[in-house]
Amino acid sequence: MSPSRLLLLLEDDPGLRTQLTWFLADTFEVETAGDSEGARALLERLADDPDGVSVALVDLHLPPRHGGVPALAGLELMAYIRLHWPRCRIVAYSADGNGSLSAQAQQAGANLFLGKPVDPDRLSLALTGGEPSPLR
Repeated sequence: MSPSRLLLLLEDDPGLRTQLTWFLADTFEVETAGDSEGARALLERLADDPDGVSVALVDLHLPPRHGGVPALAGLELMAYIRLHWPRCRIVAYSADGNGSLSAQAQQAGANLFLGKPVDPDRLSLALTGGEPSPLR
């Protein structure tokens, strides 16, 4: 199967980003960013295509490029994605899987919240819209 839908993968861990890109490449065209500055540049580059982004997988604790405290940059990025691509499916994930963070992710526009480590089968279902359960 050749990829036809664009997935944004916003993940700071280079090893995990590489593994996820490899895992998702059969289903999606994958664009990646490893920090909030890179993610913003990627989003701005893609903003002219209102139908271009189908799915976003967003690490909620995406750090800034040059240090500093990232006040949950992933939440801001999800709000930007939701504003520019209202039909985009957004899956948020984090190693910090508390209920408060899940609720914040939902308010920022996430369709689903997953805790790390992410089960590959569950992730695949979540990204393709097959996930039956709401944010958790």
